[in-house]
Amino acid sequence: MKTKICLKCKKEKPLSEFRFQNDKGRYLSQCKKCESRWRREYQKEYIQRPEVKKRKNEYMKEYQKTEKFKKTQKKYREKNREKINKQRREYLKNRRANDPRYREKLNKQRREYKKNRRANDPGYREKINKWRREYEKNRRANDPGYVEKLRKHKREYVKNRRANDPIYREKIREYQREYVENKRANDPGK
Repeated sequence: MKTKICLKCKKEKPLSEFRFQNDKGRYLSQCKKCESRWRREYQKEYIQRPEVKKRKNEYMKEYQKTEKFKKTQKKYREKNREKINKQRREYLKNRRANDPRYREKLNKQRREYKKNRRANDPGYREKINKWRREYEKNRRANDPGYVEKLRKHKREYVKNRRANDPIYREKIREYQREYVENKRANDPGK
């Protein structure tokens, strides 16, 4: 069995471990493993060159305009619709969870959409109000502590607002004065 020494790893290996060059009629000086390793490293460096990136991008832009590419893409999307949708959902889920700017953008879009829909679609407003009434009714019926939680929350809110908001305090005083005056005016006993 004939052997040869690889110039890269300096190991003696059988000729079957070397690639044969038909055009030159001889074996390469590197074994297949070393050559493969060298090609991978070279490709990594080569692909990073700006002129190569530019050339590749230009080629891809032109290729994507061809009918062949469009047909292939359409066929792939039809065949793998579920897989694509699953990947898209996963990607968006992860993006929402990990990208605060994207999350803020989505929230802003949602707020704008709801605001416009409430303002321009009376059926939508009625639907939302109906849903709220049903929700409150069910919640009060099914959650015995819910009413008490609401009362407690409202008391805390009013207490904090009275303590920190002078305009609100003035409105409350005005409301109380009007209430007392109306009560005196409508009470015939006094």
